Amino acid sequence: MIPQGVDIYIATEAVDLRYGAERLGGLVREWMGREPRSRGLFVFVGKRGTALKMLTSDSTGQILISKRLDRGTFERAVGMGVDANGMTKVRQVSEAMFATWFCGTQRTRRKTTAQMH
Repeated sequence: MIPQGVDIYIATEAVDLRYGAERLGGLVREWMGREPRSRGLFVFVGKRGTALKMLTSDSTGQILISKRLDRGTFERAVGMGVDANGMTKVRQVSEAMFATWFCGTQRTRRKTTAQMH
């Protein structure tokens, strides 16, 4: 249940995914300069990059969605917005870019060969 036609913001810093809707809403205000109950989708990725939480709202209240990848990671978003301290904390993306990013990236392992000395 990902809303269509809303602005999508991805936090560029890792977030403790134990946070609930209220604390993530505080980060929306602090990092993104938006109101958590506005028509937006606010995305937060955990430290390992394998899980995320999304905060949005409808006319009845807030909605908190979580996703954990079986394999791969969510690529760290490169920021575009800058906060008062000069820190980049958020990136706004299009629906098409989000749809691609939301599937995660598969990391391929490089084959290692034994080195002979």
